[in-house]
Amino acid sequence: TARRNKKATTNDEIQDATDRVIAGLQGRALADNASKKLIAYHEAGHALIGTLLPHHDPVNKVTLVPRGQAKGLTWFTPSEDQSLISQNSLKARIS
Repeated sequence: TARRNKKATTNDEIQDATDRVIAGLQGRALADNASKKLIAYHEAGHALIGTLLPHHDPVNKVTLVPRGQAKGLTWFTPSEDQSLISQNSLKARIS
């Protein structure tokens, strides 16, 4: 909040901090439109397959903001306890 000259922490700051911890520091935005389009199709494919497979975790967020080694990310949020995972869920994750 101090970096953004705000007096209170908002959901945006919490979301940014969560993204930073999970996926790494934000990298430089891509300048090439062809690369952006290719990465957008790639991440949309992850989201589409994750949505269509019946035992896959639900999509939480799709972003084209580079973080860490990734040029874009699709995040899935597990709907169940991860200590016991069914065979169907594991097969869906491999897909």
